Amino acid sequence: MVSNPRKHHYIPQVHLKKFNLGEGYHVLHKDQNKITTYKSAKSFFHVRDLNTTIDLLSHEIDPKSVEQELTNKWDNLFNHHYNAINNIIVQNVTTNISDTYKYFFEYGLVTHFRSLKQVKTYNPNSVDTPKNRTV
Repeated sequence: MVSNPRKHHYIPQVHLKKFNLGEGYHVLHKDQNKITTYKSAKSFFHVRDLNTTIDLLSHEIDPKSVEQELTNKWDNLFNHHYNAINNIIVQNVTTNISDTYKYFFEYGLVTHFRSLKQVKTYNPNSVDTPKNRTV
């Protein structure tokens, strides 16, 4: 049986993992003036059903399709392109870099529309309620 993820990250886990220095993730909760440490990137910066779709005819709920699309087309390629940029900065390697520039340009657009602010713009009732939001 395939699981249907309901916790959808508005900051991709692949980004969050770059901030783990071996001791977990320290997250500042500005509204509470406290810092919480999380062991896993799965534990924060997510909203329940952020990318869930509903078929207007059948009323079937699909929490997986958009998440799978984001993972396959963007998140799975992030480390490859991140490493290419890192090689440019650290080693001044610039071969075949046009694909990486294109990827990060398009990824920036996708990430912009994946943000909570944009989701609230298009569907103000879908997110940012205390029961749905985690950090």
